[in-house]
Amino acid sequence: MRNMNITKRIGIHLVLMLLIVWAAACDNGKEQAGQVQSDSASSTATTSDGSRQQTEGTDRKPGNEKVGSPEQKRSYTHNFGTIEVSATPKRIVGIYMDDFLLALGVKPLTQTMYGKRHLPYLQDRIGDLPVISPGGINLELILEENPDLILLAYPTYAQEGRYELFSKIAPTYVFTGEDNWRQTLLTVADVIGKPEQAESWLNEYERKVAAARDSLKKAIGDETVMFIRFTRAERIQIYGGPSNFSADVLYQDLGLKPSELVKKLAWGEENSAPVISAELISQFDADHIFITYDTPTNEDAQEFKNHPLWRNIPAVKKGNLHEVEMFHWMNDGPIANSMKVDDVLKALLK
Repeated sequence: MRNMNITKRIGIHLVLMLLIVWAAACDNGKEQAGQVQSDSASSTATTSDGSRQQTEGTDRKPGNEKVGSPEQKRSYTHNFGTIEVSATPKRIVGIYMDDFLLALGVKPLTQTMYGKRHLPYLQDRIGDLPVISPGGINLELILEENPDLILLAYPTYAQEGRYELFSKIAPTYVFTGEDNWRQTLLTVADVIGKPEQAESWLNEYERKVAAARDSLKKAIGDETVMFIRFTRAERIQIYGGPSNFSADVLYQDLGLKPSELVKKLAWGEENSAPVISAELISQFDADHIFITYDTPTNEDAQEFKNHPLWRNIPAVKKGNLHEVEMFHWMNDGPIANSMKVDDVLKALLK
C-alpha cells in the first residue's frame, strides 16, 4: 500500500466496518449504466485575484475562471457538501465517470464495471485497471489507490452516510445525474483543472455533428428513425426524446426525424424509454431502426430476431435494420456519443 498518514489510514479502516451495511444497500439499488449527467448544485471558485465567484446550476460556466498555480485551492459546492481541490489533481477515481475523464486526457485510477462486464468501448484507452462495481463499491480498493479526488456520477452512490466514507479517503464531488452530458464534461473539466480540454473537445464534436447532419440530410432526407433496446423477452424498450442518451444524438445533434410511433409512445420528459410488448412490433413504422441487444447471443434475443412480426416490418424487409453495440449506446459520455455518430453515419450513408 502506498505511503499514507497513519492516523488517516486507521480512521478509514474503522469506517470500512460499515461496508457490510453499505453493500446490502447497494445490492438493493438500481444499477445505473450510462446517462452520466452533471451536478446542478451551486459551485464557487477562487479566482486568481482571490475573489469568490458563485453561480447556480446549469448557469455555471466552468472554465471561465483562471487556474492558478498547482498550490492554489478551488472550492466547489455540490448537494452533499463543499470540497477543495488543487488546480490539477493527478490521481482521480471516477465511478461511472471513466468516459468523461478519458475524453479530457486523464486516465483514472480504476475502471467502472457494467454489471459484471468491462466497458469494451473504453478498453483500448483504459487498459487493465482495477475494477469498481457500482453495485458494491470496494472502498478499501479506492483507499489503496490513494486518490487526490473522487467523482461519483450519481447521488445513490453517496447516500445513507456513504459520502462521509468517501470523503475520509479524498475530496469527493457528487453529480446529480440531471444535467446534459456537455455540461457534465465542462463541470468535470473545471473540477480537475482542465477547462481548455473540454472546450476543445466540444468544439471538435460540434464540427463533427454539423458535417454529419449535412451528409445525412442529403442521404436520407426526411426518412424516420427509431432506436430499440432488447434486454429480454419481457423487456423491450423504445427510446424517444427529446432528451436521453440516444435521443440527444439521434434527434438533436444529428437532426434525424423520429417516427410517429416514437412520438406517440416515447416522447416527453416523463416516459422517454417505455417498456413495450412484442405485440407492438407490427406497428413499428420507422424507415430505419437501430437496435441494441444486451446479450445478442442468448436464446431470447435469437427468438426475437426470428419473430415473424419482427421479420415482416418495413425497415427489416428493406434492409434498414442496424444493430449497434450496447455498451456505448447505453452510455452518455462524450466518447460514447461520438461513437454513436460514427455508427449512424456508417449505417445510413450507403
